[in-house]
Amino acid sequence: MGTSLYKLLLLATVVSARRRNAPHRSASDAFFNYHNADTNSTVIVDLKSRLTALEAKNGQLKERLMEQDGRMNARIDSVETLAQAVLSQLNQHLHDENTKQVSFHATGLSNLTPSEGAVLFPTNVLNNQGNGYNPSTGKFTAPFNGTYCFLATLWGDGVDHYIAVYLMVDGKQELFVETTFGRDGDSDAASLQAVVDARAGQSVWLQVLFDSNQFSPYPVSNSFSGFLVSYDP
Repeated sequence: MGTSLYKLLLLATVVSARRRNAPHRSASDAFFNYHNADTNSTVIVDLKSRLTALEAKNGQLKERLMEQDGRMNARIDSVETLAQAVLSQLNQHLHDENTKQVSFHATGLSNLTPSEGAVLFPTNVLNNQGNGYNPSTGKFTAPFNGTYCFLATLWGDGVDHYIAVYLMVDGKQELFVETTFGRDGDSDAASLQAVVDARAGQSVWLQVLFDSNQFSPYPVSNSFSGFLVSYDP
């Protein structure tokens, strides 16, 4: 019996010691642990919310960048289109300058004493770029719309004669020159120059007034010429 009692006392002492050494968890410790777990969950939820907001802002920024990129591309396309149009106009202008060149120069007259209202016929064609001048009619026909310059040099010869000449543009009297050399001598000269707008198909020629005109027989004393100043599309 004494030995058994001793063993029971020893066992009770060991159990008591173990209880004293075991960690003690109070109600406050339990509350803290619960609160700490709740805080961690709140932080995680907040981080997820912020991440979602950042992703939304990132998406908005991407959309704005795409819109700006689209606008920039549209502006670039517009500038390129304008540049192509200007280049096309420049090429067309250069083409017009190279291909729409018109000039003529003819001397000599087949009719030295023309009748009243007759057209003068310079027949010696020295230049006819663009083939606008017709020596068989004495008329220049504009191949293109534009501004043209016309010139004429006329030499009169003979006593009691004169020269009186119109520059006619499509039947309209554009310019008139006259000299009465026959009263004081036996020869004289007159010249005319005019810059006129002419449409394609309109004709220009020299036409005498009255019937007492008499011109010098020298081939180079009388001339009719003209050229295109500027092309009008």
